[in-house]
Amino acid sequence: MFSGQCEGCGLRTCFEMIHLRHIPPHFSHLSGLLNLFRSKLNGVNVNPPDINIAARLTYCLRHWNVEDWPVGPLSSGDGSDCFLSLPVGASSDPIQEIHLCAVWPLLTELTVTDNETNSGFDPFNAPKWSIRTQLLDNPGLLLSKD
Repeated sequence: MFSGQCEGCGLRTCFEMIHLRHIPPHFSHLSGLLNLFRSKLNGVNVNPPDINIAARLTYCLRHWNVEDWPVGPLSSGDGSDCFLSLPVGASSDPIQEIHLCAVWPLLTELTVTDNETNSGFDPFNAPKWSIRTQLLDNPGLLLSKD
């Protein structure tokens, strides 16, 4: 998804966000998107300065837990387990997906290279990270009643 805005000399141009099922090769990197952005400004008597860029790469982990989910009674470890023999928790992993985002909130076009052959967007060097989990709608919970 892409969005952009150009402001200057009393002119504001907004570029709407789109979602493409199949990305054309020239739009799969920043230099192609910057060329599209500049082509939209060709008819305007504005010479844009360096273009500011914000970028976010999102990685989605699905079916990430391949091990069996441990189900069983709690144990205190001191032999007094008679009161802790009720099974608790979820019968399977309640997490459906994990979304991990690497974020570059402010860059200029001169500080990063992203084209068909090279990319300066190394997630390990992103200044901000965020994570989000998506839970199952109805995970099987022990000690619950519907």
